[in-house]
Amino acid sequence: MMPANTRAPRWSILLAAAALLGAGACRQQPSGADDSSRARGDAPPATEDAKASKQASQKRKKDRKRKKKRRHRDKRKSEAPLPPLDDGPIAVVAGQPVPNDVFKALLQLQLDAILRRRDDGKVPNPAQRHYRKSIAQRLVWEALLQQETLASGVEYDKAELEAYLARTTYADSAEFLSRSLETKRSWEAKAVAYYRERAHLRKRVALEATDAEISAFYAENKTHFDSPEERAWAAHVLVAIGPRQSPGDKIIEPSRQQREAASAQELAKWDEMALAKAKRLRKALLASKRDFMDFAREHSEGPGAFRGGDMGVFDRKRMIGEYSDVVFSMPVGEVSQPFKTEKGYFIVKLFGRWPGGVLPQEALVGELRRNIEERKYREAKKALQNELYRKFPVQNRIFEALGETDDRREAAFKEPSAPAELRPDDGAGTTAKPSVDPVPEGAEGSTSSGAAKDAAKPTPTAKSGSAKKAPH
Repeated sequence: MMPANTRAPRWSILLAAAALLGAGACRQQPSGADDSSRARGDAPPATEDAKASKQASQKRKKDRKRKKKRRHRDKRKSEAPLPPLDDGPIAVVAGQPVPNDVFKALLQLQLDAILRRRDDGKVPNPAQRHYRKSIAQRLVWEALLQQETLASGVEYDKAELEAYLARTTYADSAEFLSRSLETKRSWEAKAVAYYRERAHLRKRVALEATDAEISAFYAENKTHFDSPEERAWAAHVLVAIGPRQSPGDKIIEPSRQQREAASAQELAKWDEMALAKAKRLRKALLASKRDFMDFAREHSEGPGAFRGGDMGVFDRKRMIGEYSDVVFSMPVGEVSQPFKTEKGYFIVKLFGRWPGGVLPQEALVGELRRNIEERKYREAKKALQNELYRKFPVQNRIFEALGETDDRREAAFKEPSAPAELRPDDGAGTTAKPSVDPVPEGAEGSTSSGAAKDAAKPTPTAKSGSAKKAPH
């Protein structure tokens, strides 16, 4: 026996290892072709599903790589120095130049709005590039609609346009346009383009939802209209609390800076005049027996005036407390007394109220019609854009200067958020009909709130506990 502190010879260790390997080799080998394949370490044959899954995974990886490269390429392009703007037309549409004066005015309004929110006094190149493109496409689209009007003879109803412009004429129009990031000329041109667009769309497709389409949509989505909460449908007239030169002035909601700069006496006077006007409006409404939403379109000072103050169907928790307290306690069909919230004085009409459960179809006619008509409008507008870009030659000089192509399929075209707003008749659950009012928003692509930007509106599927909204 070797002493304890003596190591075994190296050759004995190697012999022991060889013996162990031999014993392993003498073990019974698996039988069969598949077993021998596994013994050699080969993978079992892949099934068709496994192959398809692997191919799909590889395709996803390639797509991710391509998107990543595209993002990096777009980022480098967007951060590249921008070429200076010249004094020539921004585009040529069907041989007709599109002047640059409106383009430069709208671009400057957008850049000024950005500078007001920044401390470094600089507008990032990506933002400048974005607004150059979006404003140029907006003006090119207006020119295309004009060319189609000349070619086809189809024109909009000028009486509708004049009525809309009258409704959006405020005592403080300069403030309204400033917040909308528009000039008077561009605002009117945008409204003209909207009415022209709808006229051309109506010649091609039916934009209105049929009763059959509404019933089918309700049947397909019925489960989405279930909630344990009581819900109501209401509309309102809003009277803003702000500076007025005379009691009859139509104004917009004052800015935070205006409110902070006002004295206590001025704020009290604003409140007094707003309440007096709200009382006069309610009295005039009841005496005239006019359709409530038509009246709201004409007189409401909130950004939701274009849709007749219609707030759709909502539950108690969806709205601010003062608004919900009135709506969920008043009788159906009644018009409330003026009541005050942080937005101003409201006059509300309740069209219907329903207990928890699945809402009946008659409660959702307006909402369903809106969804269907918005989809129809988007699809029809996309088709019209493709048609007119093929029909008329377009040279977008802004895009050329940026090294890009003005693609009619780009997402820079902005559809109005509610292209076919509804004007339900008085009474709950009545059939609604579409309105042709354009959405009174600021320049497309605007990042400002805008004087007439519509507040997020609750939907029939709103769940309890959602963030409360201030009605507009």
